[in-house]
Amino acid sequence: MVSIEKKTTVERWFHEYFTEGNLRVIDELTTPDFVYQSRNGDNSREKMKDFMSWYRSVFQED
Repeated sequence: MVSIEKKTTVERWFHEYFTEGNLRVIDELTTPDFVYQSRNGDNSREKMKDFMSWYRSVFQED
């Protein structure tokens, strides 16, 4: 069973980061040495913020 804390963290990640585009949540939910893997290799959380900024600029609602 998933703990309430983990569930809350995942909900924040998807709602605040993906839905709202809140880049600050990355700093709150990850450690400074956070790495995510993409097709371009390993990336820092700063690169993840850059990606979301780009993504939201491309798919803006009119």
